[in-house]
Amino acid sequence: MNLTKIALIRMAGQRCRIAPLFERKSETSPTMVSSSRLPRNSLFQWALTLGLVLLPGSRWADAGEGLMAWSFRVQGTVDMRPGNDYFAGPSLYYSNYNVFNHKLQLGASFLTNRPEAAWRRGVPVQDWYLLTPLWHWKRNGFFDPTFQMDMGWTWFDDEGLGLDNTAFIVAPSLGVNFNINQGRYGLHTCLGYQAITSSLVNPGLALVEIWAMF
Repeated sequence: MNLTKIALIRMAGQRCRIAPLFERKSETSPTMVSSSRLPRNSLFQWALTLGLVLLPGSRWADAGEGLMAWSFRVQGTVDMRPGNDYFAGPSLYYSNYNVFNHKLQLGASFLTNRPEAAWRRGVPVQDWYLLTPLWHWKRNGFFDPTFQMDMGWTWFDDEGLGLDNTAFIVAPSLGVNFNINQGRYGLHTCLGYQAITSSLVNPGLALVEIWAMF
């Protein structure tokens, strides 16, 4: 028997010894067993769901789906008195192609004057919670006139004095939205009036916010 035949016999013997070990590991490995028993339909559904979550919002518009946008909003009141003038915070907006071709957005905002209260004396901490329907007249244009209606309530820290420290908010506003990079991000500014005023809510309203799709 030559050296070539001896080498082939040894290789065949090694394969016979190795193969059963590999099969036993695959049978006893919980990871391999659980994955092999998953239905293909379940794997496809998980992959499809993950793909929809990771799709950027700009691609969803072509499919007639919803668009989400976030913004940082800075809002001031016009009352000719110093203090309690500036509110800032994040906003989240949603629109759908099948509902007025994205012309109607629904937003939710949290605004606070805590930065101003930190450096200006005599300003009570105040938070605003808002829901905002926002209408766009030229959603696809660079210059986009808007109308919005802020609705919600505000709260301030009465420092345990037992005061009436809540009030409702209703504020119509007219403004303009500047769509940049085909509406992927932009700048929105408007002027409005607080329909319900109190010691917490001053009549004038001016805001600026920067936003972006995601």
